Amino acid sequence: MARIVIAARGAQGDIFPFLALAHGLQARGHPVRLAAPGHHQGLIEGAGIGFVRAGPDPPRTVRQDSQRRLLADPGRGESFRMREVIGPGVRQTHAELVAACRDFGCELLLGSASQPVAPMAAETLGLPWVPALMQPIAFLSAHDPPVPPGLPWLAGLVGLGPLVGRPLRLLAQAVLARWGRALAEARRELGLPPARDALLNHAAVPPFGLALFSPQLARPQPDWAGGATPTGFCRWPGGA
Repeated sequence: MARIVIAARGAQGDIFPFLALAHGLQARGHPVRLAAPGHHQGLIEGAGIGFVRAGPDPPRTVRQDSQRRLLADPGRGESFRMREVIGPGVRQTHAELVAACRDFGCELLLGSASQPVAPMAAETLGLPWVPALMQPIAFLSAHDPPVPPGLPWLAGLVGLGPLVGRPLRLLAQAVLARWGRALAEARRELGLPPARDALLNHAAVPPFGLALFSPQLARPQPDWAGGATPTGFCRWPGGA
């Protein structure tokens, strides 16, 4: 059985699917730890999952209603999340996640799109990293391109597939790379290779991937990270 660490962050709704995933893995005999910022410790341990701290708690500004609304904004939320929430804590998160994996004897690191430091920790330790993504848009597929927020007119073009999807993916990667400069700087400092994907922040090719949503939302595409397969939703009964 593999010793697995799941790295996640965000609001409670971002944690609930990984509680369900952790329970499923434990039921199959895999020792599991869920790595997250400290403010989720009570939620995770209350669910019967081992907790390890990885990353600072959200800044106080993010706890204000105005900043929470900004995070939820379709046009500006991702930029704010990368620059103001994730960026300042990259080095702390990496150090804590690496230490937690070593202490636990981790053999496989699962990471959500909301925790882009996980691939860096896996590369530092020489561990396999597996993406576990909850939204089709996180794959940024050129074969089934998403319609980005604020660009509804693209809906009429995405049916052209890679003809539109490839330049759209390149544009999205360029924008995300600009927002995620702190991740690129940390990679250089740690002696890690540049990321091949600016959203997921991984350099190594994952051995497989998990698409934690219904296949009715999106069919598998040839450029999905790790050749991911839709698993269906991971529902946690404690979540609304």
